[in-house]
Amino acid sequence: MTDVAPDITNQDELSVSPFELFFDLVFVFAVTEVAVLLHTDPTWAGAARALLILAMLWWVWGQYTWSLNAVGTESRLVRLALLAAMGGSLFAGISVSGAFGDDGAAFAIAYVIVLVLALLVYWVGVRSDPAWRRSLMTYLPLAILGAVVLLIGGFVDPPLRTWLWLGGMAIELAAALSAGRGDFRLRAGHFAERYGLFVIIALGESIVAVGLTAADQERTAALAVALIAAFIGSAVLAWVYFDRIAEASEHRLRVTPEPARSSLARDAYTFLHFPLVAGIVLTAVAADEMVAHPGDPFETFGRTVLAGGLLLFAGAVTAIARMITGDWPLRFIVAGVIAAAAALALGGALAGAATAVIASGVLLLGYAAELRRDPLLRS
Repeated sequence: MTDVAPDITNQDELSVSPFELFFDLVFVFAVTEVAVLLHTDPTWAGAARALLILAMLWWVWGQYTWSLNAVGTESRLVRLALLAAMGGSLFAGISVSGAFGDDGAAFAIAYVIVLVLALLVYWVGVRSDPAWRRSLMTYLPLAILGAVVLLIGGFVDPPLRTWLWLGGMAIELAAALSAGRGDFRLRAGHFAERYGLFVIIALGESIVAVGLTAADQERTAALAVALIAAFIGSAVLAWVYFDRIAEASEHRLRVTPEPARSSLARDAYTFLHFPLVAGIVLTAVAADEMVAHPGDPFETFGRTVLAGGLLLFAGAVTAIARMITGDWPLRFIVAGVIAAAAALALGGALAGAATAVIASGVLLLGYAAELRRDPLLRS
């Protein structure tokens, strides 16, 4: 088979392929390594660096979602490219914990190779559609410049490395904004499902990290309570997102015509789903701390990342709801603020499990109140 992709002018709905699911497995590992990076440097600067790495991983994963949404994975050459990207992502993943140390160059080289390969798949895949290629050219120059800056960042010493990686990511964001309302065409179901799967990756990282930590602990009642609290926290976040947010977002994407559909996908998914995922990862780090010290109150680090995670998650849900419905879910964002405040205020006095359950309960009550006021995100 010589074609890089099937006829991309056929915009019939696309299903997520096993090759894409296989590709996601590397990112389960990479997200876990981001959590390890945060644990090893529990400071504000360390948290910022960990979130920067998470943003970079999110961006390259999202680039493959956009590319494969256009070209599919029917072609064997596309599948081979995806497998090559998976290998590169694995090298990037194992370098995450040392990305701001001795592994900076290794991380940057692997990362940029994977990113450029995604751009190449996209460019070659739409070669039979001149209008699409012209639209893609509004994105590619800045995207390639951003990749170059990210690559250079791996070869300089911190803190300049951090600033160059921040600059590279800013250029990548500018590239996405510069694409504007070009002649892109998006398969809504496939796109929404892919982003929902990354939310599952983040939630799954929470379960894996907590399970691995618990496996090394003495089996006590306090550990059991901590595990239950950690599960409740993950379940609440999953419920809030998948109960209505995911479905309503996909529906709005489906009924929005092009070119507004691609702009909505960029804003509601590529941009706003990142703080949602970052919030899940931060709450997962807090849950890991809770299980590592069952029965004890949170240290400052634990309650801070829990509060920050809840705020990011609630803020992202609020912004997505506003974007797809035109209405502000005020009760939910108030609940998010109260939940974060409770985590900070109670975390140093109550056991971590009690703090986590109270904060999760407040968030869930806010969601329920929003549903009673008016079905949240009614399409």
